[in-house]
Amino acid sequence: MTVGRLAGHLPLVLLADDDKSFALGLALLLRPDILPLVACGSAEALAVCLRNPPRAAVIDLEMPAHFGLHDGVEGVHLARELRRRLGRDLPVLLLTRSEPSEIAPEHLAQVQAVFRKPLHAGELASRLAALLSPSGRLAGSPR
Repeated sequence: MTVGRLAGHLPLVLLADDDKSFALGLALLLRPDILPLVACGSAEALAVCLRNPPRAAVIDLEMPAHFGLHDGVEGVHLARELRRRLGRDLPVLLLTRSEPSEIAPEHLAQVQAVFRKPLHAGELASRLAALLSPSGRLAGSPR
């Protein structure tokens, strides 16, 4: 049985970060509204999502390289690979310790929003709720 069948009406959301403690803490904060799929790193995230496709993803930008590109934007590569493997668009919220202005425009265009760590969980939760709403659009979304 997949997680989706167990979740009932809660949307599955990937929470991928190379800091497992951070991802688990984030899952606890967001848990009342989502069913989190916690993954530590890109390889685990990809495997989890192929078994249980999420409706959205919250991904750390600066995870260790899994896709062979050591360019500091592993989260963007993961988002691209998830979309390719799932065969559909996947809304992504990106987490980073960098200033959003330091992220290349072509990478920003691939995500719905960027949150700087340390982040305000309430703001992330409200953006995620807006993304998962029936209209599925975030204010200021590049899509």
